[in-house]
Amino acid sequence: MSTLFQIKWNRFAPIRRILGLVAIASNAFCAPVVLAYTSLGNNTFQSNGSASDTQAAIRAAAPGGTVIIPAGTFTWPTPVTISKAITLQGASSSNRPVIISSYTGGSGISLNCTANQTITVKDIRFSNWMASNSLFLLGGSGVNGFRLTNLEFDGGHRWSIWVSSPGGSGGEGPYGLIDHCRWPNGGDVIYGRDNPVYNPNSWHRAMSWGSNKAVYVEDCTMNATGNPVSNAALDGDNGFRVVFRHNTVTNWLTSIHGADSAGPINSGLQAELMHNTFNVTQPLAAVLTLRGGSAVFFDNTITGTGYNAVVELAYYRSLPGGGGVCAQDRFYPQDYLGTQQPGMGVAPGAPDRDPHYPNHPWASVPVYYWGNHVQAPIWFSEVLANQGSPFVQLGRDYFVGTAKPDYTEFAYPHPLQTGSPPAPSATPSSEQQHPKKKKKKKKKAKKRKRKRVNQGFENEMIEGQDEGQDEGGDSNR
Repeated sequence: MSTLFQIKWNRFAPIRRILGLVAIASNAFCAPVVLAYTSLGNNTFQSNGSASDTQAAIRAAAPGGTVIIPAGTFTWPTPVTISKAITLQGASSSNRPVIISSYTGGSGISLNCTANQTITVKDIRFSNWMASNSLFLLGGSGVNGFRLTNLEFDGGHRWSIWVSSPGGSGGEGPYGLIDHCRWPNGGDVIYGRDNPVYNPNSWHRAMSWGSNKAVYVEDCTMNATGNPVSNAALDGDNGFRVVFRHNTVTNWLTSIHGADSAGPINSGLQAELMHNTFNVTQPLAAVLTLRGGSAVFFDNTITGTGYNAVVELAYYRSLPGGGGVCAQDRFYPQDYLGTQQPGMGVAPGAPDRDPHYPNHPWASVPVYYWGNHVQAPIWFSEVLANQGSPFVQLGRDYFVGTAKPDYTEFAYPHPLQTGSPPAPSATPSSEQQHPKKKKKKKKKAKKRKRKRVNQGFENEMIEGQDEGQDEGGDSNR
């Protein structure tokens, strides 16, 4: 090779190196991508059990499809997300895979739900998850958005299931079904929060008693005996609407947050608890601690060594030095309805209203307790107005031994159990006043333009997800 040619050849060396790299990259991109999941036909895919391959199979499945996780034990170091109406299931109902979610971020498995496009997860055991907030995050909006069934949650680090809509995306809810699930040794179970920034939010929409506009928890078994740090089988805030029925619960409390704590936040709104069995082997404050909103509690069986009460009605906002954040609530007359107190709900046009927020549809929607089977010692009374009691009055805010007028339970089992979701519920009627209440003269309604929710109060309603932990103190009172 001549000296002149060699000089020219070397001059083009950088270009030759770039072309070589391009060729290598081109070959890499053209090489077939090897995926471990297997297509079984008929829109059904089987993953190899890893988080990445399961996520790839989920992406491959069309709506209505199924992704199967084989038997075995698998560690998932990364999160998994489902955003379409598919079924994620284990090998079989009796041969369930074990998933250990080692992901330490917010949530290990996220479901982005859409109305009447049901995402189903079933036949899996989850063990020792490490997510900082919850194993499952059920987000999105709408009715019949999810079904979790035949799942087992064992040794969890944090909440098993958090029902909420991150960032307020979508509309109301999400609502769906959790059934035939087991918690054999404690942990924190289910926390619910209706979409907090959807307009109108849950505290500005009609009550939805006996409809599919709620999170349903039915036919589950919850046993806290094996875990002394157990907290709540059920909790919620921000207009949470829940039906809890046909469950067996041992050594666990259920509770609904009020418009209190570091906020205040919107209270939970509507709780329906019926046909459950609650048992304790050590004294417990109450089966249900209701800090705000309304509830029905009927045909439940209570057994064990004893409770302070079956249902405790606690209005924390009125307590000086006890977590109350609304000092003015302590100085209104006794017949004043405290903001989102126990026995309050959404009742547009009702006479008994919250005078502190007169432009909001918050009024008296009493709690009803009837037809329960108490086979355990009760140290105080079956229904106890224990905190801020001047605000929570028998015969106005709660009724004992009286069924809720015009109440009808929603179909059982929930139609999602049979694979036939119901038609969307009719618009719920406005809340009726109890027949014993005094009727006030009706005034002509003034036509007003709908006002936006008081921004200052809205800003107070946002609260961190670790809020649920303060319920642990309730069981020790």
